[in-house]
Amino acid sequence: LNDEFREKGAVAVALNSDSLNVTNTYNFGWIPVGRTMTVTKSVDNHVYEIDNIPVVDIYKQYLGSELSENLLSIGNGFPLIFTHEGHHIARTFLSIDESDKSMYMAGNIRTGDEVKLGIGDADLILSSAPKTYNKLKKNPIESIFVYSCSGRRRFMPKSINIETEILKTLAPVAGFYTYGEFFHTPNKCLFLNHSQTILALSESTVIKELKDAELIICDSQHHETMHVFSKIVEHTSKDLDDMKNNIDNLVKERTIELER
Repeated sequence: LNDEFREKGAVAVALNSDSLNVTNTYNFGWIPVGRTMTVTKSVDNHVYEIDNIPVVDIYKQYLGSELSENLLSIGNGFPLIFTHEGHHIARTFLSIDESDKSMYMAGNIRTGDEVKLGIGDADLILSSAPKTYNKLKKNPIESIFVYSCSGRRRFMPKSINIETEILKTLAPVAGFYTYGEFFHTPNKCLFLNHSQTILALSESTVIKELKDAELIICDSQHHETMHVFSKIVEHTSKDLDDMKNNIDNLVKERTIELER
């Protein structure tokens, strides 16, 4: 717009080139915990009930009465997680409707979606940064754009920059903190929360020869403990789901027998 300034507006940029190489990826880092639950009442990003229970009561049940009193301040650390198109997607809540104990989430969750509560740990999140680096360096890269969730920044304010610092050795890095991140898969675009999405561009076909990045560990003992904890949680959650499926199958078989 030359010398014209506007207080409100939007800018769209389209890149269309036969010689443009595009690489994208995303980092998550939250761990789904507990049994699988089903969203039983939801309209867009307004979630009313999970397993026919008000969603606020679900949080109080898992977090306990003491933590649940400060639900709005600590809730970002415990998003709802579901799987779509093979990707983990987190949804944090923005506000609570006390009248019916429902929640407004940072993105849509559909009725029928299967969800779990998520927990995060800075060391586990940062451990994915070298993996991302090692994946990206196999491609020609001249510029990198990083979009990281503001909830991620609030969760680990002292170490959030480590995720992006490692990428600067690949190419110039630009980006900002978001309230929702778009990620493109071969099939569709996904709207994420609590994630870091990365877009790398190059008009060159040259791939730099770089060494693999080493694992980033802020506290090695803590990292090992959390790694073991995550494995315990993973297997416990699977056991709970298997148990639930077995019970559901038995109930179904018994119902068929009674109907006969």
